[in-house]
Amino acid sequence: MVKEQFRETDVAKKISHICFGMKSAEQMRQQAHIQVVSKNLYSQDTKHSPLPYGVLDHRMGTSEKDRPCLTCGKNLADCLGHYGYLDLELPCFHVGYFKAIIGILQMICKTCSSIMLTKEEKLQFMDYLKRPNLAYLQKRGLKKKISDKCRKRTICLSCSAFNGPVKKCGLLKIIHEKYKTTKKVVDPFVSDFLQSFDTAIEHNKLVEPLLTRAQENLNPLVVLNMFKRIPQEDIPLLLMNPEAGKPADLIITRLLVPPLCIRPSVVSDLKSGTNEDDLTMKLTEIIFLNDVIKKHRMTGAKTQMIMEDWDFLQLQCALYINSELSGIPLNMAPKKWTRGFVQRLKGKQGRFRGNLSGKRVDFSGRTVISPDPNLRIDEVAVPVHVAKILTYPERVTPPPRRPPRTSSLSVRFLKYGNREKIAQELRFGDVVERHLIDGDIVLFNRQPSLHKLSIMAHIARVKPHRTFRFNECVCTPYNADFDGDEMNLHLPQTEEAKAEALVLMGTKANLVTPRNGEPLIAAIQDFLTGAYLLTLKDTFFDRSKACQIVASILVGKDEKVKISLPCPAIMKPIALWTGKQIFSMILKPSKECPVKANLRTKGKQYCGKGEDLCHNDSFVVIHNSELMCGSMDKGTLGSGSKNNIFYILLRDWGQLEAANAMSRLARLAPVYLSNRGFSIGIGDVTPGQGLLKAKQDLLDDGYQKCDEYIEALETGKLQQQPGCTAEETLEALILRELSVIRDRAGSACLRELDKSNSPLIMALCGSKGSFINISQMIACVGQQAISGSRVPDGFENRSLLNTEKHPSGRRLRRLVKSLEDLCSQYDLTVRSSTGDIIQFIYGGDGLDPAAMEGKDEPLEFRRVLDNIRAVYACPDEPALSQNELVLTAEAIMKRADFLCCRDSFLEEIKKFVKGISERIKKTRDKYGINDNGTSEPKVLYQLDRITPTQLEKFLETCRDKYMRAQMEPGSAVGALCAQSIGEPGTQMTLKTFHFAGVASMNITLGVPRIKEIINASKNISTPIITAHLDVEDDADFARLVKGRIEKTLLGEISEYIEEVFLPDDCFILVKLSLERIRLLRLEVNAETVRYSICMSKLRVKPGDIAVHGEAVVCVSPRENSKSSMYYVLQSLKEDLPKVVVQGIPEVARAVIHIDEQSGKNKYKLLVEGDNLRAVMATHGVNGSRTTSNNTYEVERTLGIEAARSTIINEIQYTMVNHGMSIDRRHVMLLADLMSYKGEILGITRFGLAKMKESVLMLASFEKTADHLFDAAYFGQKDSVCGVSECIIMGIPMNIGTGLFKLLHKADKDPSPVTRPLLFDTPDFHIPLIT
Repeated sequence: MVKEQFRETDVAKKISHICFGMKSAEQMRQQAHIQVVSKNLYSQDTKHSPLPYGVLDHRMGTSEKDRPCLTCGKNLADCLGHYGYLDLELPCFHVGYFKAIIGILQMICKTCSSIMLTKEEKLQFMDYLKRPNLAYLQKRGLKKKISDKCRKRTICLSCSAFNGPVKKCGLLKIIHEKYKTTKKVVDPFVSDFLQSFDTAIEHNKLVEPLLTRAQENLNPLVVLNMFKRIPQEDIPLLLMNPEAGKPADLIITRLLVPPLCIRPSVVSDLKSGTNEDDLTMKLTEIIFLNDVIKKHRMTGAKTQMIMEDWDFLQLQCALYINSELSGIPLNMAPKKWTRGFVQRLKGKQGRFRGNLSGKRVDFSGRTVISPDPNLRIDEVAVPVHVAKILTYPERVTPPPRRPPRTSSLSVRFLKYGNREKIAQELRFGDVVERHLIDGDIVLFNRQPSLHKLSIMAHIARVKPHRTFRFNECVCTPYNADFDGDEMNLHLPQTEEAKAEALVLMGTKANLVTPRNGEPLIAAIQDFLTGAYLLTLKDTFFDRSKACQIVASILVGKDEKVKISLPCPAIMKPIALWTGKQIFSMILKPSKECPVKANLRTKGKQYCGKGEDLCHNDSFVVIHNSELMCGSMDKGTLGSGSKNNIFYILLRDWGQLEAANAMSRLARLAPVYLSNRGFSIGIGDVTPGQGLLKAKQDLLDDGYQKCDEYIEALETGKLQQQPGCTAEETLEALILRELSVIRDRAGSACLRELDKSNSPLIMALCGSKGSFINISQMIACVGQQAISGSRVPDGFENRSLLNTEKHPSGRRLRRLVKSLEDLCSQYDLTVRSSTGDIIQFIYGGDGLDPAAMEGKDEPLEFRRVLDNIRAVYACPDEPALSQNELVLTAEAIMKRADFLCCRDSFLEEIKKFVKGISERIKKTRDKYGINDNGTSEPKVLYQLDRITPTQLEKFLETCRDKYMRAQMEPGSAVGALCAQSIGEPGTQMTLKTFHFAGVASMNITLGVPRIKEIINASKNISTPIITAHLDVEDDADFARLVKGRIEKTLLGEISEYIEEVFLPDDCFILVKLSLERIRLLRLEVNAETVRYSICMSKLRVKPGDIAVHGEAVVCVSPRENSKSSMYYVLQSLKEDLPKVVVQGIPEVARAVIHIDEQSGKNKYKLLVEGDNLRAVMATHGVNGSRTTSNNTYEVERTLGIEAARSTIINEIQYTMVNHGMSIDRRHVMLLADLMSYKGEILGITRFGLAKMKESVLMLASFEKTADHLFDAAYFGQKDSVCGVSECIIMGIPMNIGTGLFKLLHKADKDPSPVTRPLLFDTPDFHIPLIT
């Protein structure tokens, strides 16, 4: 059957919400069709038929093709299955609700079952509970509050019975410590109980030690009776919903037996008999145990035997539900592992993640990929084998649309029929399943799908052979290479799906990444090398060669293009065209082509002065689609830069032109490259004699320097770096010395290389490799460093490497889960699916990161203006003077069609125009040009010339680009944010950077740091507080403040601490080193030391400390009940050096950081450690300019807004350090999501539970079963509105094209029906207007 197009109609029932709850025994009986009693599965006859009232009774549905269901008579495909039930002989605890049961027992009195609250408390809580739409989170918080109140009470308020704590004891056992007291005052009830054993103790001394361990065992039967007695009005206070389940339902007295279709028997051909499902086997075991208990009760067996059977029954019921229990005693542990219900739901292969959130699909294919530069960038070559299997349901239409092609009729219906005959009998309106043909739209995807560009729509081209082929330009978004990667292809089945795929997911629509608006689909590898060699200064072609190369672009759509070759650059002695002229044909092949692209930018090896006169020919100027100078390299053709020529085409001339130009380059560059030849051999990387000698000299020199350092360390002459030990200093110096060798050898070998050297060419144009690679191949590999030091020896004389891999895929999943339902609305806010506002306007300005032309800015005015001036020459118009320019611009911007722009944007334009006007004034003043147009020669007016038309076009272009950059309502901004932050994370190198200028301060960066920020960890690995000082340019002042902050111990500032024994006295004498105190600029003297010792945890009274002179402090010990004088003395001697005498105890150390700006040294402090408040309050620190990189610390000290800014700055800082650029709007959204509830919530399962209400969403994320059991306990209602829930329920989601609703004006009368009156007699009705 053809996949029907999904249609929302009034008739179709739509699931509006899901209620979770527990079934009572009575409800189970009503739902079930039969009671299951027999423990045997099959009757003993030859036919092997299932036993009636057994676990496999066919009245519960069927699991075999040839047997119908006995209840509804349908076959395997149609019967949904029917439930049975089985009664347990004794009640059991439900393993999923075990925590909840203990929770309830802690809240109620164990004698009279009423809840342990006073009347007032009950009223207060009930009042709170009656609030409508109480959030799930608030319910959980409330339960905790009530529980805490109840657990503090020991005496029941209604029956005055004594209640002790209730605890779990072993597996599925609960005890009530009724007779245990910890308080000084013993409860009379307990003392009576203990006294009742007096006689027993007199006769048996062994009883006494056991008395304290007396306790009450709460077995399921006791608990069940207790729960049944809970008063009806107390149930809401347990936070249960009486409609969804009563407390007694938490204990199993009756089990539902699931239908056969979810536990099918597998008949095996090899051996006789069947393989039964795990659930079936567990059920038979439970029935068997039931029978055993029944028999024991009838025959009056020992109680102990029944108790053991009961425990075993309880365990089997628990394993039936969750088979991964911990703590099962060995004698009861199951022999083989089975799958319980919980196991069916949880994990990647479970129901939620494996069958509901993600499924296997039809109409898809998968095979190996290979490159084909002859395809356009929006095409994919599909092998004929695949095309003959994938089908598309096509309606038969009258001839104009497409002549009926009998060859591609469906094979599915026509396998055995007479095809010719069927083709003749087709009528208009029939649906034919035809093969995939050229021009179909297919979705192409490569896993792992890290961002939305990992699945895009291509146009199919059916080709022979067995691989999918596509243009190499499209490798980057898929992150594909051709070393054996496989990719997936999906064929959309309806016209709507095709249209939506092409418009929203087409390759042409996704040339740029939403991460920061840089182009992702652009020239790579061969294309870059080819284009670079083609546009070198010394590349010339005669007419035949030029025509041959240009002809390579005449394929497909461009086949009939009339190419207009420009005039040759050299006429005599022979007409020669330059490679740059050939390259210009890619941008504008014919005179009819309207494209006039303009670009001025520095190339990769720009010499640094003279712009287009650069002697390396590395300043690219493209003027009206002609390449004037500069050779094209990765910066102007490749991905990852906005000075890319294809990017300019895309922004100024549209996606089609950009795609066409890229496709032309992809054909032209390989043709030129294969004709020219480009290969690499061992000769390209063999060093010459001179280089070998230079390298040896460098090595000898470096080694000698290192030997000197080592000698200096041994003689003690090595000057230590601040904050480092001597060994660390040596390590840093040696590493620095040896690392320089590689760079020097590298630059030496680059000087020797010829410009025709292949590796060098590849490095220069950016297609592959770098200068370091080349120098490593030719000269030397260089010193390897691991986290700031040389490779350590893990064993004797050899190193052990351990490389870490961080699982960043999991983090991406967490990010997506928490951000997936954020969506920009029609009122410009960003809201979650429950309607919570996360941002009042997306990113603060409502612009789309993918449409940013500048860095985080919607456009670069400079470039737009240059482009306008080149495209609209306006030769007959006068140039505007300074004032005219400003006035004209303001007049145009007051027009009605500029009202759509934000004021802030118009202000930016005004600022830019003002800058231009001032430049005009400067130029005119410099050359003495007057504004009334009379200066001679007239050519002077060409300097900085802007005409009225150009100005108007410029402003209109700015407006149009700004309006195009608006974020569309319905965009899934959350998912984009998650992908933009998660996707670079997977490519990050795991390195810790050294903090600028300070060798000893390592700061965590990379994936671990991003993880810390996103998880909102309270303790981060390298907390650093940056403190600016009140006096910034005084090193002495910086040292003074450093002394105030850094914690200084008594041992560090004392010359000696020794014990003194006199005949009549003993004490500890501390001699302070005044010289050291003076040098370190500490504010410490004997008195402050005395104070510090008193304030420390040493328990020394002020009277025990005597101060003698400036430098001596004596501490006398006091003997106490625990230890003698001598021991107190010794412990004092050990602990005194650790007393903090100055500084902040949480701060490990502070380092002075020197900023060299404009020749002046500026000092600031970098403080390692937490306690931002104390650092800000330190005298000499400028508190308003002090920041920390610990979000939690900032939130605690400065509040939520500051914490939000910290998150933004820290993520940006980390990304920039790795050379990743992310649009700040994404980071802002993440920070806003983490802080919108008023506290910083990490994106972990704990934070998620606080942000999200939906049970299904939480269940599909982590800890599936726990969330479901919790929801059932609370009787939670899940209104299906988020993305996860909609996918699970198979409902279209309200994001993107599902955001808006259509209103339809009906024909019927819109006035409402008059409603009946409230009272029968009209006299009772008070008129509204008197």
